[in-house]
Amino acid sequence: MLAGMEEANKQNDGRDLCTITSGLKAGVQPGTSVCSTRDNNLIGSDRLIMARWKQHFYDSLNSKDDMEMRIEVMYEGPEVQIEHLTRDEVWEIIRTLKNNKSPG
Repeated sequence: MLAGMEEANKQNDGRDLCTITSGLKAGVQPGTSVCSTRDNNLIGSDRLIMARWKQHFYDSLNSKDDMEMRIEVMYEGPEVQIEHLTRDEVWEIIRTLKNNKSPG
């Protein structure tokens, strides 16, 4: 790190020098790992947090109510009711566009 600072100083590279020095000023900032359980109690142990995430994803991905809702949503929308366009209809729509360009 010091060699990088010296090199940036020799080359008059202010950007690199500022980047390196700002990293030194910040120092070590430890992160906290906290998670909440189903009943909103906080847990801090890595083992318990991993177990909670495992439980969360298991519940989310294996819920029968969600699966039924996802299947219903998947078939909703105008795509199912659109009839197939003929080639003549497509060319007519393209001719009506400005400069034969598609929108978007």
